[in-house]
Amino acid sequence: KSSLMKTPQCVPKALTSDMMLERGGFDTDIALTAADAKRLLAENAYAAMTVDLALPDQLGTSLIRELRTEEGTRELPIIVVSAHVDAGSKELNGDAFGIIDWISKPFDPERILRGIRLAVRRHDNGKPRVLHVEDDPDVLTVVSNIVGNAAEVTPAKDLKEARRWLSDEDFDLVILDLILPDGSGERLIPFLRKPASGSIPVIVFSAKEMSRETAENVAAALVKSETSNEDLMNTIKSILDVREQI
Repeated sequence: KSSLMKTPQCVPKALTSDMMLERGGFDTDIALTAADAKRLLAENAYAAMTVDLALPDQLGTSLIRELRTEEGTRELPIIVVSAHVDAGSKELNGDAFGIIDWISKPFDPERILRGIRLAVRRHDNGKPRVLHVEDDPDVLTVVSNIVGNAAEVTPAKDLKEARRWLSDEDFDLVILDLILPDGSGERLIPFLRKPASGSIPVIVFSAKEMSRETAENVAAALVKSETSNEDLMNTIKSILDVREQI
């Protein structure tokens, strides 16, 4: 299990996200005040932290600024969960302080869990993650070799396996074949729209032509027989670079 430190929400404990996070595989410690949080952070190593901006002894924004000046917490992924998200976001100027997500109350537990998983993944492995949906093992091997150390590639041989990966994990890019054993790859497009984190960009890499509707919902379309390894790698890299900047 990954450890995570969490400040409490202004509702009874039974209604907070603590139990949901524990069911999601995370150990959690609770800090009732900023002082408690700093003590716990000094005593333990954490993969991520959630912060309410309305703490009784210190403003959450001030706490975040303070943590970013300390060597041990400078890179700690933080998710803000607060009724004052807009004001806090403007004050901290967003990504400049390494905030993974800003979540307003009342919060969406699933969004918190997705944010924590994303934070832990970035904490453990900075590589972007690519889901390659393809039933041809030779193509999977070639693409994996092309990508090399630039990203972590997860293979899915059909729609069912791809949906399972997408429901359990976060990906930065999907490479999609349209001809799969259990149906057209186009059927996967609706599963790539994530309300909490935005749509996952898609590269269609297939021998089959796509419909106009699909073409409007993908970042790039490449025909296998007409695409060089260099073209494929450049396309993947350009999309991941844009995704990382966002």
